[in-house]
Amino acid sequence: MAENKEARLAHLPLGNASFNEVYQAFSDFTPSFQFGGHLRDDVPPFYKPGQSYLGRIIPEGNRVERSFSPTEYPYVRTALAYLALLTTGRAFGDNSSDPIPLATRTDQAFREQTNPRSFSGALNAGIFGMLENYFDRYPNLAPAMKSVFDTNAGLIGISFAINHEIYDLKLAIDGELTIDKVNDQLLKRPSFVANHQISRLKEEESQPVNYEVWCSGHAVANAISIEAQKAAITIASSTLAKDYDYQKDQQPYTLGILKSHTNQLIERAYHRFGK
Repeated sequence: MAENKEARLAHLPLGNASFNEVYQAFSDFTPSFQFGGHLRDDVPPFYKPGQSYLGRIIPEGNRVERSFSPTEYPYVRTALAYLALLTTGRAFGDNSSDPIPLATRTDQAFREQTNPRSFSGALNAGIFGMLENYFDRYPNLAPAMKSVFDTNAGLIGISFAINHEIYDLKLAIDGELTIDKVNDQLLKRPSFVANHQISRLKEEESQPVNYEVWCSGHAVANAISIEAQKAAITIASSTLAKDYDYQKDQQPYTLGILKSHTNQLIERAYHRFGK
């Protein structure tokens, strides 16, 4: 059930909601590391492992869930839409300055390193800087972002996007990743889709039931993917590429580092509003 552009953007004015309004929307939220939990009747199951959206073979008996209630979801959707835009150097609202795209942040971080240079480390630094800018611009959306990370979805989604792209610089140096391929990817289906399938045994059911849990943050993952590839291509075309040794790229990313960093930013936003 595809949405048109106007429908997809209709939620963006919620970004102007006050901190207290967003905070109250999550008053009944309970952190959970189990994805899903809220049945969606507004969309049919679309996906099946190994088959594309266009194939659209609906698994018999499958249902669609999401991890947020109908009250919470519009704010989650808004918060993640703003983050996806910020990743690519765009912003909504009254902010006077344009944000720095993640590709530029990653390129700058790589140039500031000393040997051995680490592309994954530069990408991490770029994402941390991007998140800091996000909470500086939209501290009112902190309760929504907190719920995303409290489900572990935000942590896993961003980490997956990072781990998916840590080979980009090597590929770009070897000539296997080019701007034409990146532009082609933008025109075709993105790398990350809007759901994953799980099988869960519920208390009232004797057999495991397949559920499709639609990922609200797939646009953020795709934005990170494209920006990482752009950064890799830029670096590969510079003199710094000759100093890069993939074998010495230690890939210093961990879920714990991201969680700690994001929690600090959320706590700072909460403190700003006396919470």
